[in-house]
Amino acid sequence: MARKTEDPTIEVLKQIRDGVVELRGEMHEMRGELAATNARLDATVERVDARVTQVEMRLAAEVIAVAQSVDRVAVMLRERLDDHERVEDHERRIAQLERKSA
Repeated sequence: MARKTEDPTIEVLKQIRDGVVELRGEMHEMRGELAATNARLDATVERVDARVTQVEMRLAAEVIAVAQSVDRVAVMLRERLDDHERVEDHERRIAQLERKSA
């Protein structure tokens, strides 16, 4: 004897099955989108890493240049202080000579 009306449980199970099939399709699409997003993100990270490396190299070169400039200024200051001491010595000796001749 054939049943014309199906059991409500069977109908619910078919709806669940159809929902699962649809969900799997959506998940498959999302995996593709996720893979594409990851690829774009990887490319962006590589570009950022390259730029950071370039900036670090330029910064290192500038730090070296600043250090060299500071060294040159220190040498100039030492020389100037040495001249100052020499001038004071000459002034003291001139004063002594002036006292002796006066």
